[in-house]
Amino acid sequence: MYSNNQSKTKIGKVSIRLKASNYQLRWTYPQGKRHEISIAQNDGEGWSEATRVAKMINRDITLDDLDLTQILHLIRQKSKPSLFSQGITVSN
Repeated sequence: MYSNNQSKTKIGKVSIRLKASNYQLRWTYPQGKRHEISIAQNDGEGWSEATRVAKMINRDITLDDLDLTQILHLIRQKSKPSLFSQGITVSN
C-alpha cells in the first residue's frame, strides 16, 4: 500500500496531493468538471483519512453515483472541529 506522509498518489480517478501542509483530493466528475477538497493535515491520521475518502469517492464515481454533499457530511462528522475552522474548502 502507501506509506504515511506521502506527498502524492492516485486512487483510481482521485488524486491525493500534499499542498501547504494539508492533503488535498482532486478529481474530475462528471467529465470536464473538476473538484478539489482540502481534507486533512499532514500527519498519520490525515493520510489515513485522505485515502479513506479518496476510496469512497472513487467507488462512487465507478458506480456513477457520486453525491458530494453526502461525502462532505461524512467528512465533517469524522473530522476534528479544528480542521474545519482552518479552512476546509471545496472548489469546482
